[in-house]
Amino acid sequence: MTVIEVQDLTKIYNLPKKEPGFWGSVRGLFRPQFEKKTAVNGINF
Repeated sequence: MTVIEVQDLTKIYNLPKKEPGFWGSVRGLFRPQFEKKTAVNGINF
């Protein structure tokens, strides 16, 4: 009897990119840029 079955599990997070300096921080408040980071890719169990 299978209790939990997972196929092709993928999780991608959008992390904000931080620019250096004061003006980079201000720019990030109004026009944030994001970087995609894959935490899990294609897990089966």
